[in-house]
This record gives sequence, C-alpha cells and structure tokens, in this order.
Amino acid sequence: METNFNEIAKLKEINAREAALKQYIVYEKVYSDAIPALYVSTYAKYNAGYLTGAWINLQACEDKETFLKVCRALHGDEEYPELMFQDFQNFPKELYSECGGVDDLYTYIEALESCESPEALAAFLDYFELDDLCEFDDRFKGSFNSEVDFAYDYVDNRELLKDAGELALYFNYEAYARDLFINNYVFINGFVFFKGNLN
Repeated sequence: METNFNEIAKLKEINAREAALKQYIVYEKVYSDAIPALYVSTYAKYNAGYLTGAWINLQACEDKETFLKVCRALHGDEEYPELMFQDFQNFPKELYSECGGVDDLYTYIEALESCESPEALAAFLDYFELDDLCEFDDRFKGSFNSEVDFAYDYVDNRELLKDAGELALYFNYEAYARDLFINNYVFINGFVFFKGNLN
C-alpha cells in the first residue's frame, strides 16, 4: 500500500505524524549500526527553540523524492518546511550537509545497497571522489592485511613465478609490493583499490 504523505502531513501532532511514518523512522530500540540516517528537523523549529524531529532511514526511503516527502510530511505543521539535517549516522562525513547534499547521499545509498562491504565503500571514498562510485566494482581488489599480503596474492593469482623454479624462493615480495602501490594500487584501511587508468 502506498503511503499517503499529504494525509499524514495534515495530522496535528508530530508524534502522530511520526507514528504514521514509522516505516521510515529509525527508532533507538531497533537501532542498527548499518542504517544510514539523518536527523531531520526544520530551521523554524530550531530557531523557536524546539528540538523536534526524527531519525529518517535513508534506505527505507528508496530515493531522494521519497525522502523529501517523508521529511515534509513529518513537518506538516509548517506550510513550507525549511529542512535542517541536524545530525547523521552510518555514512561518510564528507556526504553530510546541514541543509542539502541529498543527491550525493542517494548516489552513495545506491552504491551501498549493491556493495557487500560498507567498510570497503567508505575506504573507497577516502581516496576517490563520489563521482567515481560507478567504478567501485572495477577498482576494488579485496581485503588484505598489508600491501605485501596483496603482492603475494597478485603474484600467485597471475602465476608470475610459475616458470621461475627455485628462483621463486628469492623473489622480493616487499620490493614488488612497493612498486605495485607506487604505480597502480592504493591500500586504505585494509582494502586495496586499483588507482590506475581503467581504459
């Protein structure tokens, strides 16, 4: 059943509006570290000294348009609510803005939903730009304990030493790892990404 945001906005009490929007709200008793959310209030309420708002589950909203409808319905007591995002949780701080940036957030949410490791996605954004999210799958090489650990995996998977015989015992993985990470790879928080040209 589709949510009727206009009818919810007409409810007089914010508690009633919040209850009607419960599928989009993050409640402390069911709080999960994995839920990206924004605490949404309005500038009018803030300026009047009211700390009234709710944690909105960004994934439950599915897209920017639904998120904005939820926010406007929650603050339906104001004719034109000027939304204020007072706090955030479980997404990179670079994506947080008190008064906007929702487009970038939903670019991130889409990537998060298709990614098996939110930690890897956060590490990716520590080095790459948000505009590069579409390249995440091509650039992500996995989780490793160190650059040298990746070098061992790289050499083994490509069978670079299969014809080296006993000389393979003398291969300098540390030096090879340095070369790999100077030129083509980056190691961030236990994750390796290809930083070279994808073409």
